[in-house]
Formats: sequence, C-alpha cells, structure tokens
Amino acid sequence: MSERDSRRAGLDAGALALSGHLGKTIQRLRKAYNLSLSELAEQSGVAKSIISQIERNETNPTLATIW
Repeated sequence: MSERDSRRAGLDAGALALSGHLGKTIQRLRKAYNLSLSELAEQSGVAKSIISQIERNETNPTLATIW
C-alpha cells in the first residue's frame, strides 16, 4: 500500500468514527431536550427519516444538514 493509500485509509477510518459519534450525539441531545424525532424534524426542517438514519449511523449528513 502506498503512503497516499495508507493516509486515505486513515482518513476514511477517522471519518467513519466521527460520523458514529455525531449520530449518538444528536440522539443524546434530542433526548436531553425531550424532543421526539417528529419535533426535531419540524424544528430543524430535516426529515424525520433522515434524522433517524443519522442517529442509527445509517447515513452521514451533509454539511448543509448539520448547519
């Protein structure tokens, strides 16, 4: 494996770990504020299904969605 490939693999692993933390953090904060998925979806303008998928680490949000 080249140095470039090795670096890319490390970045990919880091991004995967970070995305897993992001979903759990969103879920923890949503529950801390006593919000249902529907309430968070309504307040944020992000579809309930997308929030659910992010929380379960099934998809990664875009930067626009995070904002």
